[in-house]
Amino acid sequence: MLSSIKGKLLLAIATMQIAVLIAAMLATAWVFDRGLETYQASVEEQRLTPIVQSLGDAYQSHGNSWQWLYDDRCFVFSLIQRYLLEGTAPGPVCQNTERGLTMKFDDGQAHFNGGKPLLDWEFRPAPPHPMPMPPVGGEEDSGSLLSPMVYVFDADGDRVAGPPRASSHIQYKAIMAGEQLVGYLGYVPRTMLGQSIVRAFKQQQLWGYLVVLVVAMVLTVGVAIVLARWFGSPVQRLADGTRALTQGESNVRVEVAGRDEFARLARDFNRLSDTLQQNREARQQWIADISHDLRTPLSVLKGELEAHQDGIRTWTPQSLSSLICEVNQLVRLVDDLHVLTVSEMGAVNYQFKPLDLSQMLWRNLELYAAGLSRKGLRLSVNIKNNLWVLGDSGYLSRLLDNLMKNTLAYTDSPGKLHIELAASGGEVLLHWADSSPGVSEASLSRLTERLYRDERSRNKGSGGSGLGLAIAEAIVQAHGGLMQAQHSALGGLSWIIRMPQEEQNGDE
Repeated sequence: MLSSIKGKLLLAIATMQIAVLIAAMLATAWVFDRGLETYQASVEEQRLTPIVQSLGDAYQSHGNSWQWLYDDRCFVFSLIQRYLLEGTAPGPVCQNTERGLTMKFDDGQAHFNGGKPLLDWEFRPAPPHPMPMPPVGGEEDSGSLLSPMVYVFDADGDRVAGPPRASSHIQYKAIMAGEQLVGYLGYVPRTMLGQSIVRAFKQQQLWGYLVVLVVAMVLTVGVAIVLARWFGSPVQRLADGTRALTQGESNVRVEVAGRDEFARLARDFNRLSDTLQQNREARQQWIADISHDLRTPLSVLKGELEAHQDGIRTWTPQSLSSLICEVNQLVRLVDDLHVLTVSEMGAVNYQFKPLDLSQMLWRNLELYAAGLSRKGLRLSVNIKNNLWVLGDSGYLSRLLDNLMKNTLAYTDSPGKLHIELAASGGEVLLHWADSSPGVSEASLSRLTERLYRDERSRNKGSGGSGLGLAIAEAIVQAHGGLMQAQHSALGGLSWIIRMPQEEQNGDE
């Protein structure tokens, strides 16, 4: 399957989409992870700030000393409850039996047994049961009211409160009393405290990502299959059509749908099929026509020879002349076929040199003046002298001969022939127009095809092999020119021949 275009498209599209999905999932997970850490750090900062301020105020209210903190652990415990717990139930009671003090958390504030608020900032009530704290360094300090994740240090860095073993992940926040640094609050960030919760949350997110990824992969493969079929169907139709052409089928057509590149390719394929069909029909018609043109003189020759062989006819100068005429017709036909074939192959050895086309045209008109007179064709010319081209004199003479023979063979008598030769835009322009009969619009573009003769307006009995105009066009193209047929204003056929003008003068 992967050897086909459809399979390759399916694999390429699916692979690309899955790779993009995986990359997007990884990027989302990475951004979420970093965002979660940033959020935790921000929350940590917000919760620690009032605790640090409270410790600084308490330090000042106790004579700028931390000694009271050694004796009154309930104060620090209240701060830790504020920092770590989020419950809404009535708060616990902390008793300092050594000093006979009782601290009660009520209405969001901490009170001593005398009813005076400990601080003027609001406490959140603690849950009915204290939350267990994970140990730091593999041990848990159960003898201290302080959480094992929070420490208080004086300005010299000596521990005032907290577990005896410091965590390797501890971070410090300065405790200020006015403008004076009086100590540090050490804490283990919640990113370290809640790793198990975070891991569970991340695992939940990962499973969600995997589910989304699987669903997206299924959808991607489905879309890839649809796209592969959409791309592969026109290619398959073109492949089937090409295979049919190679097997010799005719009139092969491919369905054209849309305006995309496949539709344009299908239209080009249909034009190619039409061209091949036309060439096939032209080849078959050419074989039939050449067989007919060869069979006619051969049949005459055979009949004449058999008549002489049987004694029906005797050898006379007239009979020999008739045979020679038929042989010459065969020779001309074979010669025309040879010239046309080698011209199309590009194997003609042209001897190019500067030539005065106007002089060649005058000589041609002198050569055929008697023939035009016998045919009853009135000649009118407008020939500009000294128009030079780079060409082969023999083949250019043949070009003019073929045009003249075509006029003599097909123009009704009496008729007209008008010839113009001029220069235009760096080109030599030859305009050759005769009188009726004309040709149909459909036949106009086919007159230079090999052996083509219009059956309605050009009498096939007038003679000619149907190769003269094809040879004329081949000669013009070999000289870098263009030959075009048009309807003549005289009622017949008009030929427009353009060839590059040669500025250099010389002798022919």
